[in-house]
Amino acid sequence: MATTSKINVVERTVLGSASSRRARKAGNVPAIVYGLHKEPKHFEINAKELDKVLSKDVSIISLVSSNGAEINALIKDVQYNYLAAQTTHVDFLEIDMNKEIVASIAVYPHGHSIGLLQGGVLDQYVHEIQVSCLPADLPVSITADVSALELNASLQLKDVKLPANVKAVGDEDQVIFHVGLPKVKVETEKSTEAAAAEGAEGEKKAEGAEGEKKAEGAEAKAAPGKTAAPAKDKKE
Repeated sequence: MATTSKINVVERTVLGSASSRRARKAGNVPAIVYGLHKEPKHFEINAKELDKVLSKDVSIISLVSSNGAEINALIKDVQYNYLAAQTTHVDFLEIDMNKEIVASIAVYPHGHSIGLLQGGVLDQYVHEIQVSCLPADLPVSITADVSALELNASLQLKDVKLPANVKAVGDEDQVIFHVGLPKVKVETEKSTEAAAAEGAEGEKKAEGAEGEKKAEGAEAKAAPGKTAAPAKDKKE
């Protein structure tokens, strides 16, 4: 089930980079909400209040303006300044609670894969999947049971169990999790196989060279030796 969090917003009447800088200096974060074929709306949100919401597992944000009007939305994008350690801008997508939406949700592994006991490691290829459902049914995240995965086995999108009324969107054969040998071990095995192949090739070449030498020796023994021509008698 979806979780909703309310947050107070103040409409921005002056836009532009200078206005955004003033908002940030005042402890607010510029934001925009768009969607449902409506004109975009620009707001300011208290930075501390926004950070509290962003730190929670929330599916839907209810933007509450000073006149009491509410807009239900999803977080579409968050811009963050890592040097200043502050959120600098947020994009919201307005939604209709009575219409299905397509949204991305996080997927996490659950369980201890059998393949780990066979010397493998669990790799996660996809960290978010897209789902389609009504906003009220939108889960914050889902967990996928990977306990049955043996070595060299994969868990695909079609194998992920979703809540009722929630459908996966995308290629059903997309690999989410895979249990394989550690990279170092695979490279070591390949090196060992390559060395063994080189050794076998070297032995064949050595055997071939030795055979050639023996053949040459045998030919040398079989060839008749040259005899000196008889000396002519000297006339006295």
